[in-house]
Amino acid sequence: MRLAVLVAASALALAGVADAAAQTQVPPSSAPQAAAASAPQAQRDDPDELARWFYAVLSGEMAARTGDPGMAYVQLLQAARDMDSAELYQRAAAIALGAGAPQKALDAINAWRAAQPDSVQAQDWAAQLLVALGHNADAGSAMARLLALTPAPLRGDAILELTPLLGRVSPPKAAVDLARHVLQPYAELAPTRVVVGALQDRAGDRAAAFAEAAQALRIDPGLPAAALLLLRNYTVDAAQADILLPLYLTARPDDVEMRLGWIQVALDASRTGVALRQAQALNAAHPDVADAWLISGSLLLDNDDAKGAQDALRRYLTLLQRDPSTTAQQYARAYLVLASAASRLGDYDTARAWLQQIAPGVDADAVREARAGIEARQGRMGEAQQLLRGLPGADAAQQRARLLARAALYEQASRSRDAWKLLRAGLKAHGGNAVYVYQTAMAAERSGDAAAMERLLRGLVKSHPDDAQGLNALGYTLADSGRDLPEARAMIEHALQLDPGNPFIIDSLGWLEFRSGNLAHAQHLLEQAWEARPDPEIGAHLGEVLWHAGQHERARALLLQVHRRAAHDAMIDATLKRLGIAAGSDAQP
Repeated sequence: MRLAVLVAASALALAGVADAAAQTQVPPSSAPQAAAASAPQAQRDDPDELARWFYAVLSGEMAARTGDPGMAYVQLLQAARDMDSAELYQRAAAIALGAGAPQKALDAINAWRAAQPDSVQAQDWAAQLLVALGHNADAGSAMARLLALTPAPLRGDAILELTPLLGRVSPPKAAVDLARHVLQPYAELAPTRVVVGALQDRAGDRAAAFAEAAQALRIDPGLPAAALLLLRNYTVDAAQADILLPLYLTARPDDVEMRLGWIQVALDASRTGVALRQAQALNAAHPDVADAWLISGSLLLDNDDAKGAQDALRRYLTLLQRDPSTTAQQYARAYLVLASAASRLGDYDTARAWLQQIAPGVDADAVREARAGIEARQGRMGEAQQLLRGLPGADAAQQRARLLARAALYEQASRSRDAWKLLRAGLKAHGGNAVYVYQTAMAAERSGDAAAMERLLRGLVKSHPDDAQGLNALGYTLADSGRDLPEARAMIEHALQLDPGNPFIIDSLGWLEFRSGNLAHAQHLLEQAWEARPDPEIGAHLGEVLWHAGQHERARALLLQVHRRAAHDAMIDATLKRLGIAAGSDAQP
């Protein structure tokens, strides 16, 4: 279908632009020949008739060229009727649109439909023009006729091609209703579900759009439009999406872009476990996709697998070196992660060597922070802090970033009191920034000042009532202490509405259920959170719930696993002690 061509022309015509139909013109030099070719064979064999038609078309085109669109329209429409020519009906309509006469264009299209009732193209043009004119019911009839005329094997594609046209119907809810009416005979086809879902998404009903996309994938697991619609609405039910998307990738294992899209939405939702699994699947199936190795390496490092991160980043570098278009920024990203991995392994000389390979001026602030991290890991906190004092601080955002980076160094060295002291001093200047207040509250908690942490969080949710991080942190704090559980639930559930699919918020909800005595539901939620993001603290919560559920061996293995990753985490140490599990046990995960 030529949806974009006619809709663009009609929209411009309705706005009064005289030359809007330029894209739809049959070139004047070929119009008479094209019209003659479309006439019945017997008439084309009559020289007098052929000459008459040729003259009529030529006269119409000359009138169009000399600024008389009215005469051109009359001549060409008459020629179209005489010759039963689809091309001339289109040309007459285009001239009317260019002249700002959409009703005349519609008359030409309707004459075409009457003369050629089985023309898919005529119904297509009619549907587009009728939508542009706001005649939704008549447009629906044209769409229905178009689909009825389309051969069954091609109908699915024809349905999908209606999406942008239906998307121009206003208001959005009317577009959904019109689509349901037009597509009712094909309601069980996957493309129908996708079209309706896309329009529901446009109307703001993301849950309904997700449900339609999910059903479309169940009907036709290999339909790209269904997978894309699901990704667009991923956070409506991220756990369910993570179950459905493998159906698509099983049907289309070579769709690299779709898997990369899944990785991106999972990262956006903090579901790093999902993202890592998909990146590693991409590494195995398509080892030449460079970005997948960068993602794998970064996430492996996040999971404290520094050696695995190094292996992945070396593969990434190899692929970059084969591509002459690789930028210094791409190399810098790899070198920064490799430096961090070497530093984690205690190989500080190698870490510095990686940083030295970054081109001067590229990611200068990140390089400075990485160098500071190396100094801090070697116990040279003074030198590390001095490096970070050199970060830009010209405006408030840069000053905040510098303070947060310096605090992170203290936290890395288990000096939470110093981090709390540093950030607390900056509250006067940065107390209106939600991220800064949240990080300061977390530093207060880690330093042992629970009262200050709660005070800061309560101020944060009062000043920023839609800050998901603040709501979640305060709700979790209340749940963990067993206080004000209804208030805690309201906060956590609100946070999850604001940031659906976030595993840390799901973890808080699971912990709330545990504190409320709902063991089975707590386990279900915490399993979801751990699957989405294998963070040590989420693992500790799940391990404790498993222990209380009588699954002692699984609980012990999981808790020892997270202890190995976060051996100095006070919460994990307290969990092991509370359950009587020795940190030196040789149980394996």
